[in-house]
Amino acid sequence: MLSLQQLLTPAELADINAKLDAATWVDGRETAHGVTRKIKNNRQLGFEDPLTLELGGIIRAALLRDDVFRAAAFPSSIAPARFAAYGPGMAYGWHADLSHMHFDEMIVRADLACTVFLAPPDSYQGGELGIRMSVGELRVKLPAGAAVIYPATTMHRVEPVTAGTRRVALTWIQSLVPSAEHRELLFGMRQAIGRLLERDPENEDLIKLNVTYQNFARLFCG
Repeated sequence: MLSLQQLLTPAELADINAKLDAATWVDGRETAHGVTRKIKNNRQLGFEDPLTLELGGIIRAALLRDDVFRAAAFPSSIAPARFAAYGPGMAYGWHADLSHMHFDEMIVRADLACTVFLAPPDSYQGGELGIRMSVGELRVKLPAGAAVIYPATTMHRVEPVTAGTRRVALTWIQSLVPSAEHRELLFGMRQAIGRLLERDPENEDLIKLNVTYQNFARLFCG
């Protein structure tokens, strides 16, 4: 689990929302399969809409420039972003993401899921992202421009929106490190190294620790 509190700049967020205000939305159930069609109730920007590709490029660039995201996710491939909106009465029941996402000739193994919040949290009621964890359900509702990254293997849902409009961008990440446990270990080491680097960048033990980190990264990469 990782939150990126300022993934999008104010200018990027304003640009995305202005273009989505004028966009043509379609029924989100058109892209659902099997039983998912019965629990998915939202609107989406059409996959073939040129605006999807344009705005998705902004999301992708924002993720790749984020040092914390790169350190935690070890991204190998990032799926084209999708855009969804939930008005009053809309929701998405408990579900798990597909193991592999197919986009034309591109296939992305969904190791991690990412939700980028585009609407201010006080502009809509309900609509929390619920993620089922071993200790219970985690409910996420972040500021506009922030994102949450979580394992795509988890059960999750979007709670019913009772007022306003919840607007988000969604994408999935294939990681160079397939194991969530290994990614967590590497991220913890990377954070510790960063803190030590600020204190004493020429410390010989720190240099050795960084070598160990790099070797573990090589070992864990699939």
